[in-house]
Amino acid sequence: MAPRPVQIEVEITRGLPRTQLLGLPGPAVREGAERAHVALSACDFRLAPSRTTINLSPSHERKDGDGLDLAIALALLQAHGAFPTVDAPRFMVSAGLALDGSLRAIRGCLATLLGARAAGFDTALVAPGNAAEALLVPGLTVYAPADLKEALLTMQNPSLAEPVLRSAHTARISPAIPQGREVDPEPSHGELDLRDVHGQPLAKRALEIAAAGGHNILFCGPPGSGKTMLAERLPGIMPPMEPDQQLAAMAVHGIAGLPLGRLTQGVRPCRQPHHTITRVGLMGGGRPIVPGEIALANHGVLFLDELPEFQTQALEALRQPLEDQHIVLHRIGQECRFSTQFLLVAAMNPCPCGRLGHPTHPCTCSHGARARYRNRLSGPLLDRIDLHLSLPPIRPAQLRSSGPAESSATVRERVKKASAQQIERTPAGTANARLSPAELDKVGAITSEARCLLEESAERLALTARAYHRMLRVSRTIADLAGAPRVEPPHVAEAVQYRDFSLEV
Repeated sequence: MAPRPVQIEVEITRGLPRTQLLGLPGPAVREGAERAHVALSACDFRLAPSRTTINLSPSHERKDGDGLDLAIALALLQAHGAFPTVDAPRFMVSAGLALDGSLRAIRGCLATLLGARAAGFDTALVAPGNAAEALLVPGLTVYAPADLKEALLTMQNPSLAEPVLRSAHTARISPAIPQGREVDPEPSHGELDLRDVHGQPLAKRALEIAAAGGHNILFCGPPGSGKTMLAERLPGIMPPMEPDQQLAAMAVHGIAGLPLGRLTQGVRPCRQPHHTITRVGLMGGGRPIVPGEIALANHGVLFLDELPEFQTQALEALRQPLEDQHIVLHRIGQECRFSTQFLLVAAMNPCPCGRLGHPTHPCTCSHGARARYRNRLSGPLLDRIDLHLSLPPIRPAQLRSSGPAESSATVRERVKKASAQQIERTPAGTANARLSPAELDKVGAITSEARCLLEESAERLALTARAYHRMLRVSRTIADLAGAPRVEPPHVAEAVQYRDFSLEV
């Protein structure tokens, strides 16, 4: 989401005292005009009674939230002559107001600051409560006055005020509070380590491929086969976020009013919505528009457990964001675009009772019940998932540790090397899973033998064009993990086995 600047114009005319707000203001903005008048009086700014018209431009876009409170107060002061125009930097002002004139923190300030930087502003004025977020934005000089009087003095004489930060782009963003706290160069992923998963070597390998190339993955297996454990450990083996990705992830969480938490340490977001979530909760929406789970998982992982139990409308709405890597939400007078570059991990049981194919516990579901369960997932949705795996049940003997297993840190090192090759291969540093067909033909570097094997497999398995290209992308990732410059037949053969067509509808 890219916030756009709002210009405030105030006109004072003769007539009965009245304040009129134009430009599609929301309820919070209308209340903000009243808060501005009360805060001005509390700070001993006595404005003469007058007919006041406040215009918010651009007038065709709806404005919501309390971020315009301070700007409206300053515009009123300027219109009444109490705040003369001075030769000052180009300020972006975004802060709420309390009735006593003190500045209040607002939701989504980080996204606002990023939008100000993109719009060409070099100086910003925010509330002290948003100073920690301001410390994360490179390229801005940020001031955080305590109240309306101090904000006015800062605007009139910025050289006399102390800025919060004149930031420069750093290699990794560190938490702004508490100051002086050291952060590990590698993000900590808690206690969720891949070595805790016993058995399932094929699934672990598929998880590594998914992390290295950004490929969507579907696990199908009986309860207790490790589907959830595997999915929860995926963020721990993914390469660290780039600074711009980190800022984008934190901005979306700020808009939703969620704590930034470990995002400030570079830990990728991992969203796990319950299967009772609505379509709006998953996609985003509301009034004002708030991001959904797919936007909150941007540059991270979206884990959908019990996939067939989700609402059909919600699942089908996933198809376009998975393909386009963004979603555009339209509401009356408002349009928001959110990036959805997430890695989808889905898990499901093979049937309603979960025992289909179990060697010792026979399935009790009827053929019709199994068909209805599988038919909740459409072919076009499954076609957008690169890796399909059936997980066998774990036997009790496999739960005994037979030796040291690979840790997440070990696997992450291989993933980072493969990811680095992809970044160097394309100008935009695109992951293999997001290469367009033209880019794939250019950088795929597949041998003629491997191409023949891929085409034969596609013909025999009746792959769609989309599935064919996805299998080629997976083959390219497998080659990257092996350090191979070209895709060879063994890489294609391995990619084919990660497409379990018993899961197709």
